[in-house]
Amino acid sequence: MKKGFSQTLGSPALLALPLAFTLLVSGCDDSANPGQTTMANSSFNSQPKQPPAAAYGARGTDNSWPKVAQGSPAALDSEQMLQANYLLLIDGSGSMGSTECSDRGTRLDAAKRAALSFMTSVPTDANVGIYAFDQAGMGPRLGLGHYNQQQLAAALNKLVAGAGTPLKTSIRESAGMLTEQAIRQLGYGEYHLVIVTDGLPSDGEAPDNVITKLNHTTPINIHTIGFCIGKDHPLNQPGITAYYQANDEKSLTAGLEAVVAEAPSFDVTSFSDGGSQ
Repeated sequence: MKKGFSQTLGSPALLALPLAFTLLVSGCDDSANPGQTTMANSSFNSQPKQPPAAAYGARGTDNSWPKVAQGSPAALDSEQMLQANYLLLIDGSGSMGSTECSDRGTRLDAAKRAALSFMTSVPTDANVGIYAFDQAGMGPRLGLGHYNQQQLAAALNKLVAGAGTPLKTSIRESAGMLTEQAIRQLGYGEYHLVIVTDGLPSDGEAPDNVITKLNHTTPINIHTIGFCIGKDHPLNQPGITAYYQANDEKSLTAGLEAVVAEAPSFDVTSFSDGGSQ
């Protein structure tokens, strides 16, 4: 898999392109909390040359994702601006404490091992991060960045199964983390939200609207591994999400590996001054 675009950003003209992103950013849904990072349309076509199992989010034509204040300097150097980003959203709800579908320990134990394998196998120049909901609540556990295996394992080992399944809120907040990273990268690079879940959402937390909004207005690619739940899940939406069914730890690990294998590559030539596709 190529990282981000096929060329570096040494040209001043290329570096200046994302600074045109000055339109207001719209929310993922009408219920977004004040002050929360939100989504909006974006500036280039992210469809891969050979489409993977699901349609990936396509940037729109109004040059507004992500919002970058005019005149803001790039926070990263040109190579860092091209990096791929993989944010892993882990379901640590009470049902993940079950031992069904896990040969060693609980479903959450299996998810931790598979997650560690996944995050240590992504391209070395990619950023990884962890968002989770569990007994301790929901929120970021590792911001997007570069970590060694010990740091990743330490963050994963702190997860304890418990509480509900706030899928809508956690997806919206995870997308906010990816958008903040996109601002630092001036919109360049790849953005992947990888969800591991074993159950249906809690009341009021149906994710349908938020993932549809993300798919239509951002290039965030949504991958879901349904663990021990089959194909009947609201995050299994052909054309919007890439969904993988996992019934044991081996297939869970394979589903995560497929995320990297199917990630699209972008070409800098897909940019145009008018944002046409």
